[in-house]
Amino acid sequence: LKVRIGFECGQPLFPAGPVAMVAELKTLVSGMQADLTALREELAALRSSLDASGCLSQETFLLELQRQRCGARARVPIRPTNCQFADLLAVEGVATACAEAGTWASACALLGTCRTIARSLGQQPQLFPGLPVAVSHDVFLWHPVLGTVQPLPGPLPIGFWRQASAGIAGRFYMCGGSGPGWSPRPNLDCFDQLTASWHALPPMSHGRERHSATALGGKLYVCGGSGSQARTAERFDPVAGAWSQLPLMSFARGCHGAAALEGKLYVCGGLMPDRSSGDGTVERFDPALGTWEQMPPMPRQNPRCRAVALGGKLLVLSHPFRCVTTVESFDLAKGIWTELHHLALADHVGWLHEAAAWKGKLHVVFGSSWNSPLTSMHRFEPRTEIWEQVPLVLRELEL
Repeated sequence: LKVRIGFECGQPLFPAGPVAMVAELKTLVSGMQADLTALREELAALRSSLDASGCLSQETFLLELQRQRCGARARVPIRPTNCQFADLLAVEGVATACAEAGTWASACALLGTCRTIARSLGQQPQLFPGLPVAVSHDVFLWHPVLGTVQPLPGPLPIGFWRQASAGIAGRFYMCGGSGPGWSPRPNLDCFDQLTASWHALPPMSHGRERHSATALGGKLYVCGGSGSQARTAERFDPVAGAWSQLPLMSFARGCHGAAALEGKLYVCGGLMPDRSSGDGTVERFDPALGTWEQMPPMPRQNPRCRAVALGGKLLVLSHPFRCVTTVESFDLAKGIWTELHHLALADHVGWLHEAAAWKGKLHVVFGSSWNSPLTSMHRFEPRTEIWEQVPLVLRELEL
């Protein structure tokens, strides 16, 4: 085409003038359109023949075509920008920021966008927003980042004393606890944030109190407790709606700490079955192998403790009465325990109701007693070993 409509030996190919040039160009375009249609028909026939003969499938052809097109785009110069490629892939960070600032409906709606976001947000139940904290016969949502607590609407299940709770993908699960007559309950109750209502789920195999509940891999792991269930553990699958028994733990324990870290469940400390002394043992469960493994014991015996995963390490907070006496850290790579801070919080701070890790810091919320309203919130920086009190605001629930 360049030869036909360009210049040849310095002479124009259309000496008759612009009118003749336009007419010739129309003829050329018409001929090219006919040739293009013929090429498309021949290409379609060739693709069908290759696919029918098994030499080249349609999927393979389209994949190679896409590679060629992407390669052509990659060769196009791109205008300089300050944006890093890693930032473009950090959809979890964008979703997290949206979940922090949004209401229940907006945060839960993010779960349905894609699997990457759902997997990321599903591992951060405090983003929906808040962790369930049971105080006597009331349940609150505690948001450690915003420093707020919000009462959940009723009617509430009974027996919110010595229970355990965890959040999985926008739902809060509360299991066991002491019911009427202080008897252990096997009940499992779920609060759905989309419908803002409670509903009962299949109960555990036995009643439990002083046990732990931990979310790991989209499932709920319940371990230990008091009495004959102190060594037992079971797992609830929200998708199947069914419980399965796990192997017995190496040690009986109640009022212990439990946390998920790098795909495994860690269970730490607690009270001995006779409640006469504390326990410093640690063990972990590998869901892939279905077995328990004993880990190096903690330096101290922690009769009542909370466990939190933070920065690739396991933190254990000992709270025997009305304070946090120690914070111990376990380094998975080195396999050693380190006491981060002794007498981290003074006496009479209050009853430790919940602990959560967020953005490199440890957050805890207290009440004056086990059945009193939440009164204060503290934040711990492991690198500096400093606690600071932050405001705690009670506000109405936003749907």
